[in-house]
Amino acid sequence: MSKSLFILMLSILGFIGCNAQRGSSIDSKEAYGLIKADSNIAILDVRTAKEFADGHVAGAVNIDVNQTDFAQKIDELDRSKTYIVYCRLGRRSRKAVGIMAAKGFKNLYNVSDGFVGWNKNGLPFEK
Repeated sequence: MSKSLFILMLSILGFIGCNAQRGSSIDSKEAYGLIKADSNIAILDVRTAKEFADGHVAGAVNIDVNQTDFAQKIDELDRSKTYIVYCRLGRRSRKAVGIMAAKGFKNLYNVSDGFVGWNKNGLPFEK
């Protein structure tokens, strides 16, 4: 095998591995569609308790990614489930998905436009 081909294959494998660790990014409309299609999907809101109280996706569990016990709390979750993870804009949820992937969670979706996108798209939520 040529050196160039070997380097190309390593690059592709590295890219695939990185994507698996980060999970998939979807927008709020796609997230809503997945939630409607599969009642077994778990919804994780990684915003603060105050943000959660101001409004959240129905059925969401709130675990603040910036709290020191975040990693400990997600250890209690079922790793075999599919998780849709969101925050306000998608940054904190991306961080949470990375932590969860490193801890062995496999089926992860980061909502890239967050709860702001959820509201902008007129999707239902509760307080």
